[in-house]
Amino acid sequence: MTFDERGVSEVLGFIFIFSIIVASVGILYVSGVGSLTSARNAEQSRNAQRAFSALATTFDDLQRGRAPARAGEIRLSGGSLSVENETELRVVVDQTSPSAVTLNRTLSHGSLVYSFDGSVVRYEAGAVFGRSDGGSVTLRPPAFACGPDRAFVSSVSVVGAGGPSALRTDGSVLLVGRTASKELVFPTDSTPQDAAQATTVRITVASSPNDAAWRRYFEGTGWSKNGSWYECHTRRAVVRETTVAFSVRD
Repeated sequence: MTFDERGVSEVLGFIFIFSIIVASVGILYVSGVGSLTSARNAEQSRNAQRAFSALATTFDDLQRGRAPARAGEIRLSGGSLSVENETELRVVVDQTSPSAVTLNRTLSHGSLVYSFDGSVVRYEAGAVFGRSDGGSVTLRPPAFACGPDRAFVSSVSVVGAGGPSALRTDGSVLLVGRTASKELVFPTDSTPQDAAQATTVRITVASSPNDAAWRRYFEGTGWSKNGSWYECHTRRAVVRETTVAFSVRD
């Protein structure tokens, strides 16, 4: 082999090795950035879930009448915050004496919704749900209870208190909730409740993006399934609805 041929071979070898190194660095960079982005998005989704759960706990004071207003902070990090009206629960209360349906009402709920990179967290009817990849889980249950002595249904609906219907920002916002209305749906002044009476409370989820999570919640907390209804056989029943008006402060 001549000197020129050896020189050409060395140059080609260098180019070949250099190309492999550049390609390897590029592959590592692309995969590394993708992994870091996925990890960041997953952590932001978990942060939003924790913030909404803490927010729901704070706003329990509103439906319990302990305070007229409460506030909580959430970091949006490029996600969007909005109020949506997609949830309806139908509640029926039936007493055996007198033998008549004493309540048949559909509760329509506005929900506070956070969306980020395909993940959704919803504060819905007092519960918190997380959705990702088509599935939903209950992050915090609603203020419902089913027992032999009493059934309790306390639901929260969300409305916007002015301002934009949807918000998107990279920073944190302060959510302020105020009690707009509170109604004791059942019993009313004209509805007698006697501990000797048999009372059945029935709930069906007429509409919700988290109907599967609602189903798992009812089935795991003492409610019996009867067709599309979930029933609680008890002696006394309380159904309450609270409407919370939300405003957002940067």
